[in-house]
Amino acid sequence: MKPLSMEVFEPLVGQVFSFELEDGTRIDLELREVTPGSARIREQYRPDERAPFSLVFRGGPEEPLPQQTYPLQHAELGRVDIFLVPIGPGKEGMGYEAVFA
Repeated sequence: MKPLSMEVFEPLVGQVFSFELEDGTRIDLELREVTPGSARIREQYRPDERAPFSLVFRGGPEEPLPQQTYPLQHAELGRVDIFLVPIGPGKEGMGYEAVFA
């Protein structure tokens, strides 16, 4: 698999990533945003290093899931372990953010 980068996730905006909770409940999260890190932070990285970025997902149960690493499955990427942090509810479900520094 390719190293995870903004370029890998950008074409996947609007697509679903899923995983199962320990009780077998399937959770679907839609990738909503792929955002580059701030210019100040990007300046600290060499051109051959992965630039920092963040992802925002929406979906799942009304109650936020705890922040932790989840084994997200995607049709093209396969399994990707991503640390998700709940960022609050919105009109279209709970929001979760993943930051790649």
